[in-house]
Amino acid sequence: MKLSKYTVWNFLPKNLFEQFRRIANFYFLCMTTISVSINFLPKNLFEQFRRIAIFYFLCMTTISRYKRQSHLVWFSVDEVRLSKTNKRKTDKVMRLVTTVTLQKVTTRHQRQNQKTYYETGTKT
Repeated sequence: MKLSKYTVWNFLPKNLFEQFRRIANFYFLCMTTISVSINFLPKNLFEQFRRIAIFYFLCMTTISRYKRQSHLVWFSVDEVRLSKTNKRKTDKVMRLVTTVTLQKVTTRHQRQNQKTYYETGTKT
């Protein structure tokens, strides 16, 4: 089971792909690109910069929101069961996560409600 869909290496490409899969973001990118390429005159330079800055700000806000959510999911996990008898705290599992199959993940919130989330057959 993978608790985070991003790594250091695939964060930017994967997130940009997810951003531009949405039609509104892709449309805004196309309109900004066309606007900048056609009207590249010194008098419109501020307007073009403003459009690009707005687009950049919206993308970075969404990207940082996804990164924060992914980060919070990992820190909500308290302990991980690696096999039927082998239960470890998450801080000790950090090095093992890339090589083992996680069978059960219990979060602090779920422990309070006496519920357990089962994940079978997934590899990290």
